[in-house]
Amino acid sequence: MKENLDNIQVKVEIKCINLQNEELDLVSDVYIPATLQEYVRNVPSPRKILRSKYERHYRLYKELGVPEELWIKFHGNDSDFDCYCDGWKNFLFYAIKNDVGARLCNLVAELIAEHIKTQIERKRMLANINVSSTVKVEIAQTPSSRLFTLPDVELNDSVFLVTKNGVYKAVLHRLQDVKTLSDLNNMALKTMKRVYERQLEIKYATLQEEIERLKQRLAEERSKMFISGLKIFSELQNSGWIVEGNELILSKTIKVKRIRYENKLYTIPSCWNWYVTNVHVKIKPKIFNDDVWVDEHYHPNVHEDDNTVCLGDLEGKDLLTVVKNIVKILEIANLDSAYWEPEEFDPEILEGGGKVWKA
Repeated sequence: MKENLDNIQVKVEIKCINLQNEELDLVSDVYIPATLQEYVRNVPSPRKILRSKYERHYRLYKELGVPEELWIKFHGNDSDFDCYCDGWKNFLFYAIKNDVGARLCNLVAELIAEHIKTQIERKRMLANINVSSTVKVEIAQTPSSRLFTLPDVELNDSVFLVTKNGVYKAVLHRLQDVKTLSDLNNMALKTMKRVYERQLEIKYATLQEEIERLKQRLAEERSKMFISGLKIFSELQNSGWIVEGNELILSKTIKVKRIRYENKLYTIPSCWNWYVTNVHVKIKPKIFNDDVWVDEHYHPNVHEDDNTVCLGDLEGKDLLTVVKNIVKILEIANLDSAYWEPEEFDPEILEGGGKVWKA
């Protein structure tokens, strides 16, 4: 079976490849013009194209209209498609005795043609070649019944071709500055080069526009961050915080106002003087217990050795959140999670004055 594909020809036939053993096989012959060879690589064999398409024998037999009772005869267990087993050889002998062979050759030719067409379209797309403005190649299958061959015809001054199949009118257009096939090839290359250069210019202009847009966005974001930083600094300064080196410092004494004990909140007795003095917070994106400490304290949630503060739910939060809420945290002594317990603490004094703690 031979398929006419404009400039590309695919020929597929069932052929005897071993006369001694009378072994049949599917054989393909593909002709690709030199102008298109750079777009086509590794044309698959009939075996490979069928295995890729159907994977199993039964699917191919169903496509070709082979009776189901013969499926089991050729391949009882419907094994993976390999085209090397005895069942496949028996199928080919069956195919050449009826029209299944012609349908099989037509099918393989169409699959190979579609594979070649896909390769050409993909390579042209990847190469950024504007096909519509340079070279147009269409691959279409033509039924074998329509194939004919033009005999050698001598062209004189006439614009008519006289063949055994009929008379054809030839319209000839002269290409400017093209006298040989080499000139034609050079003209095509120059056209493709101009298209490619134009595409590069468009891509460069688009890239420059994107760079300018990103620069403008970066400037806007920096402006917003600067204004936001000024607002935060003003807010902290109004709350008494100052910047010293890589620290924020709140120079004041914070007294404990309430006590958390057994998941309840109590007002601290006036005779208990629990406090911290001068809170230090490292300037960094996320704040943890080791990043906050005080100069002096009598507070169960401040470590006795290094004066670091237990932040509770604030640990791991951002700097601004910790700074805004650290005073509230230190005004409550959490004896349910304390580093140490003050000597004067007596839960009996707290009875009757508590309320249920709500986290």
